Amino acid sequence: MYRRIVVALDGSELGEHVLPSVEALAEHFGSLVILLRVTSVAGLSADALDADRREADHYLTDLYHRLTAKGLQVHYQRLEGSPTELIAEHARTLGADLIALTSHGRAGVRGARFGHVAEAMILTAPCSLLIVRADTTPAGSR
Repeated sequence: MYRRIVVALDGSELGEHVLPSVEALAEHFGSLVILLRVTSVAGLSADALDADRREADHYLTDLYHRLTAKGLQVHYQRLEGSPTELIAEHARTLGADLIALTSHGRAGVRGARFGHVAEAMILTAPCSLLIVRADTTPAGSR
């Protein structure tokens, strides 16, 4: 049913709250999990952009190793641009069956990026969505 699952991550612990659900689905359906980190580059200096790229690559590599150690088939990719556009576009290109992400449950300018992204994905996703609301419990300790 879910052959390809795109997991949209923002690099935060709260963003990882979707992972236990994704792991269960991937294990059950034998899915390919595609970890996706989209970062905005607008207004960043060259040094800040390089640092952001290194951090994102390190983050994705760590998650890749953590999930493959559990026997899951995982790929990852870092993209730069608008998360709301690139997540949907990437899922469409990959023929994803599911986009999974966390909503931080906060709204407004001070809210986390993925509150806005989750809302936008409802309108633009080319496939089914799994939106897990994060709470303050650390990922993996529930």
